[in-house]
Amino acid sequence: MLNGMTLESFLLSIPELPMQVAKRLQEQDGLSEDMANLISSDRSTLSFYENTIQKIQKSLIHESQSIEDTKQIANMTANWLCNDLFALIKSYNFNHSQSKSIEDIEGDRDEASHEYTVSVDYSRVDVARFSSMLVLLLKGSISSTQAKKILSIMFHEDLTSDAATIAQSKGWKLIKDLQELERMCRQVIFDTRNKDQLDQYRKGGKHIRKLSKFYFGEVMSFSGGNAHPEWLEVALEKVLTEANDQKGI
Repeated sequence: MLNGMTLESFLLSIPELPMQVAKRLQEQDGLSEDMANLISSDRSTLSFYENTIQKIQKSLIHESQSIEDTKQIANMTANWLCNDLFALIKSYNFNHSQSKSIEDIEGDRDEASHEYTVSVDYSRVDVARFSSMLVLLLKGSISSTQAKKILSIMFHEDLTSDAATIAQSKGWKLIKDLQELERMCRQVIFDTRNKDQLDQYRKGGKHIRKLSKFYFGEVMSFSGGNAHPEWLEVALEKVLTEANDQKGI
């Protein structure tokens, strides 16, 4: 016994070392070695990461959504945390430091060192708002491009609203209605301004793939970036097939 504790209880009370945490994140969550090492190296980052995953799972359960594979949620959280959120923190801290005078920086060494530290301790987006953005992404309500814009707005412009509020105010909601997407495709494909592209597509040959990408981009632009990428591909293929069948009519 150790002060009334069994050896097993004592061992369980000892905090994990960073290398132990990193190993656990790789085995349990399927993270890469680099990602696991980065998250485990800072207690605040580890806490932010784990709390975000819990928040996402609770949100999905509350909204009666099917829970995604835990490893998928974990990897998405790690990627957005270590790449996108850290990039915003680093950029903000660097730009903020440039506005300070040399005297200000020399007068406060601790603050100066913090300016260049990439840690969630200096994030302007907390767990609740960060997870709200990832939930929308997991539900397919927004695209990755829209998610990046929302995260940037939460970090720089709107420091209180959640992702859903920002997405609604911007009119960002992915269109997943196949009939609506087909309507958009027809409007773009049969637009007289795109007649040359349609003629070229109907001829077939090596340019078909390039033209398909052209139409994808045009319809996406026409939708204001709100077309669901995967459903748009389905709709576009159907309408292009129809257009090709009509070439002799």
